[in-house]
Amino acid sequence: HIPRPPNCFILFRTYRIRNIGATERQANFSKMLAEEWRNLSQAERDVWKERAEAKSRLHKEMYPDYKYRPVRRTSKP
Repeated sequence: HIPRPPNCFILFRTYRIRNIGATERQANFSKMLAEEWRNLSQAERDVWKERAEAKSRLHKEMYPDYKYRPVRRTSKP
């Protein structure tokens, strides 16, 4: 399985989790980070967008034939 390249919010979230740690419940922490993301200036968001684009380019080099195919999950009876 080849993972999808991360988008700008995922990179931001990963960075914040690593640097401040998750001391709260995951749901509360995610809400806090989403609010923090919404309050970023456009210039700050552009930094994360550039990082995501760089990751995407690297992903294309590593997996040139990659095409996103969602995994179909079957429900168990």
